[in-house]
Amino acid sequence: MTSGTTFPTIAATALACLLSLLAPGTAGAQYPYTLTGQPEAVAKIVAREQSIPNAKQIIAMSQRLDETYGDLYEKLKNGRRLVIFFGPAHGKYANGHWEGAATNRISCTGVTEEYYSMLLARELYALLAANPMIEVRTTDDYLQVLRGRSDTYNNIFLHGIVQRALETNAFMAISQHLNNVAQTQKAYGYVNIPGIHITTDETGARFLANVRFAFRGFLTLYNRVDASGFSLRYAQTLKSKLVDKGMKSNAWENGCVGDERFTYFVDFPISLIYETGFICSPEEEAFLRDQEKRKMIARAQYDTFLETTKDVFGVDISGAAPVRVKDVPENMLTIFKLSRIALFYVKTLEYAKAFEVIDEIGRLSDGFSQQHLVPYRDIRTIITQAESYYQTGRQLLLGNNHREASAYLGLAKKTINSRALLVALDMKYAAEASRLVLPATDTGTPVKLCPDTCFAPGYQRMPLNTPVIFPVEDKMSIEEAIEKALKPDWETAAKLVRSFGNVWINGQKFAFGPGLYLVTLGEDLSVTNVLVVSEARLNPCMYQNHQYLKNSFFASEDRDRSL
Repeated sequence: MTSGTTFPTIAATALACLLSLLAPGTAGAQYPYTLTGQPEAVAKIVAREQSIPNAKQIIAMSQRLDETYGDLYEKLKNGRRLVIFFGPAHGKYANGHWEGAATNRISCTGVTEEYYSMLLARELYALLAANPMIEVRTTDDYLQVLRGRSDTYNNIFLHGIVQRALETNAFMAISQHLNNVAQTQKAYGYVNIPGIHITTDETGARFLANVRFAFRGFLTLYNRVDASGFSLRYAQTLKSKLVDKGMKSNAWENGCVGDERFTYFVDFPISLIYETGFICSPEEEAFLRDQEKRKMIARAQYDTFLETTKDVFGVDISGAAPVRVKDVPENMLTIFKLSRIALFYVKTLEYAKAFEVIDEIGRLSDGFSQQHLVPYRDIRTIITQAESYYQTGRQLLLGNNHREASAYLGLAKKTINSRALLVALDMKYAAEASRLVLPATDTGTPVKLCPDTCFAPGYQRMPLNTPVIFPVEDKMSIEEAIEKALKPDWETAAKLVRSFGNVWINGQKFAFGPGLYLVTLGEDLSVTNVLVVSEARLNPCMYQNHQYLKNSFFASEDRDRSL
């Protein structure tokens, strides 16, 4: 691969001085500090860089990209292999517990995410390892898992995967995961099977939730700041293959999710995470239990790698020897290098320099028309907006207007949205916010928690006007719902049926269809208030309900206190 116009003439005296300071051996780096063979755009950046450590870092990054991605055909023809770092998915903690169990990544049948991850990863590894031009690297214990010789491995975090991938000069980092919404806890506290269920939040507090949809479908998390376009192309191609095989993609960005939340995607040039379906969906878990289905998924992942390598880097590695199928655009590797330099400057808070590099990317790529380069324009917009909020907040803080300063500093943090790339900004905003002195505010009435005596045998039924948790399940009549929720005698039940059938809200008659409600009753058993809710905390000091709380005003005194 050619890497763009080389640098012949820029600022000779200043550059010669800088290069003398970057002589090999000055820092014991992996690569010699030389600009030989580097494109003009990179040489210009180094020439105007006043910081020797920065210059060294930029040269080292550029040389690593040459070493790993430059002219793949020649490297493979001469016996080199493409290294894929296969990162473990979660794993066991030092105490011997699986992270999947500790963090509630549990399937419908009670197995952890790691179980299906291992099964899928072994199928993909077998295909990759059989290719003479590919080498799989990973941790020692996970390699034994991939080879089917072990069923256990230690957890390492994403930044650990990145470090090991860089140390092995990997071409790409991958990790085989499954999506999860646990049966009693998930995003938003719901379960993943439609209907009315008991759920819990992260504190263990119980809720009755009306789940109206299920999460399902595969997705691929791809490196959004991969300026080579490989990660995006891979995700799109894999989606097409899996859909053609009858699998459904997740609704989140239609199964191709550009990610920059983690250092995994920011710090390694080409990186992917497979999220091959929801193990908390009964149908999808059954699908994943079928070995032939797992082989099909792995084959699609492997074939996608072959096709994307051919499309992006112009080399066919599907046979016994590499075949050059096309020439790579001259400035592709240059743009790839500039993108990594821009990210370096962003992480070191040198935004003016980062924006200059992003402008150069725009000039070389005809103004960011390519989808995989759009994130760099977005990075500039996000930083500019966040810094504007920050400067306004800082001025307000200097003027002792702490309340408004807090609002603007909050907007600054919200704008960067905890991105791994902008963690230094996040820390800066947090440090400024720590200087705020705000008046005490009314945080509202805390949730009333029941003392343990609430569940003792002598616990009394709730007053009539206590809100009723009133679930109406699909195909359930109003009579059945009242019977389950309140357990009244037959005469009271008839009155309640009339009351529930004669509710008017804002001048319109209200009908109880399938759903979850909080209903308040008056002394004459009329319905005085109705709230439609998605969840209600199962707190017997706040609500009454016979089915779940055993504390209905109407039920008999003899109650079972267990949920």
